[in-house]
Amino acid sequence: MTAMPVSKIVGTAGAQGGDTPLSTLHVHWSAELDAFVALSSRHPGIAYHDHWSSLAAIEGLLELIEQSSRSAAIRG
Repeated sequence: MTAMPVSKIVGTAGAQGGDTPLSTLHVHWSAELDAFVALSSRHPGIAYHDHWSSLAAIEGLLELIEQSSRSAAIRG
């Protein structure tokens, strides 16, 4: 499995508590999961997969990162 950087998308994805540059996001196809898997080098403990769309996997990952940031802000 080779991760492909999402480098053609310009900008940042806003998450409370900080921004996640799209250049830190990677998506690859997992034959084992039969799905696209999205990961972030800035948030190594968070991953999201989607069986149909690499973009949906990235969007799901960004939502999880945002939820994680909100939870951390509430706790902290």
